[in-house]
Amino acid sequence: PGDFVKNLQQSVSKHFIIVFDENGKVFRLPKRSNPLYFAKLKGIFEEYETRIKAKINGRFRNIKEELHDGDTVEICKEVTTNS
Repeated sequence: PGDFVKNLQQSVSKHFIIVFDENGKVFRLPKRSNPLYFAKLKGIFEEYETRIKAKINGRFRNIKEELHDGDTVEICKEVTTNS
């Protein structure tokens, strides 16, 4: 049984990463995910137009930068209006 669990964990870790939001909530994402994917998962996009920025481990980063296992991700949004 121990080998089965270990092999299962290794198999899952090949395809997924674990990241945290700014409040410590855990998210399992596919490998090669980026903050944009994370924002969609959290439902950040609303009906109005938004610009989003991402902090990865406390530093502003490109919204398309690849996330890694153990990263902390915070999505910052700015509301823009079309007037």
